[in-house]
Order: sequence, then C-alpha cells, then structure tokens
Amino acid sequence: MERVGTASVVSCVEHGPIGLHGLGTAYTCTADVRWDDGRTERRTFPVGQLTPAVHGMAVPVYEDVADTRGDGTELGRNDTAAWSQARVPLLLVGGVVVLVLCMGALRSTYRLFRGPERKETKRERRPIGRTRSAEQRKAAQVLAT
Repeated sequence: MERVGTASVVSCVEHGPIGLHGLGTAYTCTADVRWDDGRTERRTFPVGQLTPAVHGMAVPVYEDVADTRGDGTELGRNDTAAWSQARVPLLLVGGVVVLVLCMGALRSTYRLFRGPERKETKRERRPIGRTRSAEQRKAAQVLAT
C-alpha cells in the first residue's frame, strides 16, 4: 500500500560533518504530514530526505508500506518524477562510456601481451616467371662473359 501527501518541516537534527551517515552535514527532520486521505500526523523522516531549508514549505512525500511481515515501511520525499525523464538518456550515455572504457582496456591488454611492435619489411616482388634461381643463373652468365 502506498500513500502520498505533503510535509511541513517542524524541526531537524544535524548529523556530521563525519558520522554514521557519511561525510558532510545530514539532517533527520520531523514534519507534520497531511496525507491525501485528509489525515494529519507528525512523522520523523530518515536522514537526507528533508532539510531545514524547506522549513515551513509543503514538500511532496510518500509512505510505502510493505505487504509482508516486519517493518517494511519506507518514508521519503516524493521527488522521483524529476529524474524519470532523464533515466533513459543517462543509461544510454553511461552505456556508451562503459563500452568505450572496456574497448580501451581490451586494446591495452592486447598490446601488453602482444609484445613490442616489429616493423616488417616487404620483400621485393619479382615479376612472374622470374625466380631466385633464374636470377642467380643470369648473374652467373653475366659474370662469365
């Protein structure tokens, strides 16, 4: 079951700059939430969902309650629509970047195991019918005369 609503931040607790939530400042905020069914309640949001910067503003939020046993309730800011249109282009760009990096790694690995480059000289092409032994006989005849 999922429900949506709007939250208005009442208070926040600051965490950081170094702590269990990583590097930098993070906030755990308590907000008054008005759900779409009209009910109002005060809820504490997980770290990083709300900040003091939105104090007093109506922020779209959601609550997703798991259908299974246990505490599967997820509460968060409902700003997923901002990234939904960018998902496909970002995946394409990311895929191209990964492909180029893999091709570069394969080329480098090939060059590493191939060894140093050798410059091969092309043998002189002889006209058809002129073999090496024929050229040697001709040179011997020229020397004999």
